[in-house]
Amino acid sequence: MTSLAIPPERRSHRRYSLEIPLRYRAANSPLKTVWKHGRALDMSAGGILVYLPEPVAIGTKLELTMDWTGLYHGRQAMRLFIVAAVARLDGRGVALRILSHRFRDIALTRVRIPRADKNLTVA
Repeated sequence: MTSLAIPPERRSHRRYSLEIPLRYRAANSPLKTVWKHGRALDMSAGGILVYLPEPVAIGTKLELTMDWTGLYHGRQAMRLFIVAAVARLDGRGVALRILSHRFRDIALTRVRIPRADKNLTVA
């Protein structure tokens, strides 16, 4: 009977499975650059595995944004912004090393409706 050795875990942070839509673009791109859509597959404090519909090169820096579900410092609606570098490509997805991250409140967009009586002239 032979025993198979299980390789030791090399990651320094525990990975958590998730399935969250995300948007991404090249880091340091102009503000008007179109965000593309992908999906986060798993994540740890130091890295994130994502599915991107287009090929990217190892070393490429990307900006990611995703809505964060769950509480963060007592707030329920947060958006996570990440800057990450492509570390590895494999059959499961694109492995990114997180370089920086920040959370921001998801502000409710207010729609201003102009009042009809505001533009009236008095004769």
